[in-house]
Amino acid sequence: MPKLNRIRLKGFKSIKDLDLELESINILIGSNGAGKSNLISFFRMLNELIEGHLQLFVGRSGGANAVLHYGTKVTNSIDAGFYFARNGYEIQLVPTEDDKLVFGEETLYFIKSTSTNTSIDPHRERLGSGHKESLAPGEHENSMYSVAYYVMAALRSWKVYHFHDTSSTARIKQTGDLHENDRLEPDAGNLAAFLYRLQKKHFQNYKLIRAAVRRIFPRFKNFALRPNPLNPDKIRLEWQEYGSDYRFGPHQLSDGTLRFMSLATLLLQPHLPSTILIDEPELGLHPSALTILAGLVRSASSNTQLILTTQSVSFLNEFEPEDIITVERRDSTALSVSDFRNGLGESVFKKHDRESLREWLNAYSLGELWEMNVLGGRP
Repeated sequence: MPKLNRIRLKGFKSIKDLDLELESINILIGSNGAGKSNLISFFRMLNELIEGHLQLFVGRSGGANAVLHYGTKVTNSIDAGFYFARNGYEIQLVPTEDDKLVFGEETLYFIKSTSTNTSIDPHRERLGSGHKESLAPGEHENSMYSVAYYVMAALRSWKVYHFHDTSSTARIKQTGDLHENDRLEPDAGNLAAFLYRLQKKHFQNYKLIRAAVRRIFPRFKNFALRPNPLNPDKIRLEWQEYGSDYRFGPHQLSDGTLRFMSLATLLLQPHLPSTILIDEPELGLHPSALTILAGLVRSASSNTQLILTTQSVSFLNEFEPEDIITVERRDSTALSVSDFRNGLGESVFKKHDRESLREWLNAYSLGELWEMNVLGGRP
């Protein structure tokens, strides 16, 4: 599955106008409220849109006025384009009087190539306008040779993962369905079932996950995965430590360990999504665990594309300048409507490279340059 080469996004929350080239590793840094999570949020909306749940997402987000850049008085549409290999997907979403979003336009994009010209005007298949839910999934089912087939396969493979919820009621700590194991869920709620499948079908990947967990939790011996003896269709995350046969449950793991188990499983699975988005993966992890996590990210990047947000200086130090994208918010204090329309009060994304930072990097780490505000992205 090809990686996402470029994203265009206009009019979504704090993002007024974004045109961003993406690499295999993309680490978004910036202060609270800068707009990092808004980009991740748009990918969540895309996931819901492709599954036919656009209206549900908009409603849960507070309506169209809440997701448009400074509301309908300032912004009259959300425009987005995603480009990968020779394919693309372009949408325009416009608000309605009842505070919903409908498609002003939905287009599939394909660059034809010939033996003499590999860069010619793209072919666009316009799916229509005025519809409340995406028409692309229906087009996708018609033929495996259609543009929609390849576009939809890529869009469906982009997943946003968020392992923050480790509360006592989190799905990851509950008994779950053994057969919910075809992919790791975005909240790792099916971690036990997914690991059980890897143990049975992809043991080498399972061993790598187990070894990674041992590196940050030396007492950990192994997962103790089994169908529930009283209900073989159910399974719970259980584990053992060295020197004991006792089966511990997920409530007897620290939040950081449980999150690391989820991250290691995500990044070491045999069939990676083409693009993985993770919001603040460093949450609750010890600095030594962040070094191991960064190594997993770099290793996975040879087979998938990663977009991550972080607030961790230690985590940032593990990467290269070309991996970093700074997100800053232009000052929105006391701005008028015309100021917003002129681009003030928006999130600005800036890429970096080693050459422009060469002299600084002779004396400082990337994390130190961020703290010194050389990279930007500080309050």
